[in-house]
Amino acid sequence: HCGLCGQAPSDYPEMAEFLVEIGIDSMSLNPDTVLKTTQLVLETEQRLATQ
Repeated sequence: HCGLCGQAPSDYPEMAEFLVEIGIDSMSLNPDTVLKTTQLVLETEQRLATQ
């Protein structure tokens, strides 16, 4: 299991996308970014699944 707790995925969507691309299992987010970042994670996972 690989996870990250930190500010970067909440503040920088490109960091969250990169973490998904390298196979992270979980990341902590600020409450105000959960929905936006979850949508980005889902889109990134779908894109990776079709490659």
